[in-house]
Amino acid sequence: MITKGTQSIKPLGAMESPSPDGDPMHSMMTLGFDPVRGKFVGSFVASCMTHRWLYEGSLDTT
Repeated sequence: MITKGTQSIKPLGAMESPSPDGDPMHSMMTLGFDPVRGKFVGSFVASCMTHRWLYEGSLDTT
């Protein structure tokens, strides 16, 4: 299969807020729905962290 598309690269810094020590902190969150797994999936990373958090969940209609 041959596909065509575009790629967009964004530097870390989509959101800026103060970190607990008052220095600027940059973070980025992704969120989407994986139809194969039938779940919402996402990730969160921040410039002050050493770990990337992965999220997986479902929609609570209440």
